[in-house]
Amino acid sequence: MRQIYFLLMIVIFQFFSSLIMADDGLKRDSINIGKYTFSIETKCIDRIEVNGLSELREVSKLKNLTWLSIRVRNIDSIPEWFFNLSKLDTLFLSGDDISYISDDISKLQKLKTLVLNAKVLEYLPDNICNLPHLERISICYNSLFELPKQIGSLTKLKSFRMCKASMQYLPQSFCNLKNLEYIEITDSKLEELPEEIGQLIKLKYLDLRNNRIKNIPRSIGKLKDLEKFHIPNNELTCVPKEIGSLDKLDFLTLGGNNIEQLPDEITNLQALTALSLSDNRLSLLPDQFGRLNLLSHLELSSNNLTKLPESFSELTKLNMLFLDSNKLTTLPQNFSNLLLLRYLFLQNNNINIFPNILCNLLNLQYLNLNLNKIDKIPENICLLENLQTIELNSNKLTALPDCICGMKHLSYVVLLRNNFTEKEKQRLLQLNQKLDPENIKFIF
Repeated sequence: MRQIYFLLMIVIFQFFSSLIMADDGLKRDSINIGKYTFSIETKCIDRIEVNGLSELREVSKLKNLTWLSIRVRNIDSIPEWFFNLSKLDTLFLSGDDISYISDDISKLQKLKTLVLNAKVLEYLPDNICNLPHLERISICYNSLFELPKQIGSLTKLKSFRMCKASMQYLPQSFCNLKNLEYIEITDSKLEELPEEIGQLIKLKYLDLRNNRIKNIPRSIGKLKDLEKFHIPNNELTCVPKEIGSLDKLDFLTLGGNNIEQLPDEITNLQALTALSLSDNRLSLLPDQFGRLNLLSHLELSSNNLTKLPESFSELTKLNMLFLDSNKLTTLPQNFSNLLLLRYLFLQNNNINIFPNILCNLLNLQYLNLNLNKIDKIPENICLLENLQTIELNSNKLTALPDCICGMKHLSYVVLLRNNFTEKEKQRLLQLNQKLDPENIKFIF
């Protein structure tokens, strides 16, 4: 009997020992980081938030990580041991207090993508230039004054993004990044581009909006693969004629500068589908502007244009056209050739007489003629059978043609600050009610 009891105790002991060992093994195979628990084999962590160095150290124990998106709190320095995660190929690192990153970042020899958002970071570690496989780098919401001088060593870099930085100049070696296809440097203090930018011959996308750039280097014309070029809200006064060599360019944004004249060569950009020139000082467009005949979107708002060239009527693919806030008094005679036009903005010009040629734009859906001096709307406005909204605020109108109440797609007629008598207002409202009570909303 004693032998049976003894054997039973051994079995029970072994059973509970195995449970304890299993539980202990489970603990050794997982890591607790704040409210998170991860297996030691974890390869991907997306959007973890850690508080303080002790939690960050636990993250550094996950040696199999290849993808890490992490936001740190109460950490001003990213220490050397964090970069022992040697298998990382993607790192998203952000933190409002980060002011220093260890040179040991160069240990991440497999890193391909680095996204870094650190508000008070003023300098990048020089050893970031020793990441041989880095293809994409994004550094936003920071206080960077400069890039490492050897940034050009990142020969595999394809995408460079920087925003909201204090940097004024790019290092000379930047133009050695000859595999770059995408550059975005926005909302910063960049004052000039290196003349050697023409060496970046694989570049397809260049976005430099909201900086302090005064000149576009003439070598821009060597970027034969460039498809999109955005440089609005800078301090440009002219555009180099070499821009006309960008045969593949389909989107060009030059708005918000001080450009007074465009080079004739800009009309060579016959792949352009969208062009923004708003908020400049243009008084004339090149005579052959109509050669840009693939344009579907054109912005010319807030310039000093007094007339449009006759060739303008060749822009037959235009869908949306902004001509507001200029000094136009009339439109070219063949403007009615723009048969695909759906949205037309002509407000705040010097138009005295409603341009009759507009009545031939049969696809027009929106027409804005606010802030002009128009005193009469012609009867043939009713030919615009697809018109949905017409805005005529702040003109000199006293009446509208009756047929306007029968336009089946028209929903809004905005007529604030005109010279309508109460009698005319009531007449239009009653006529509209009689023809179709749910049709048009008049706003007087």
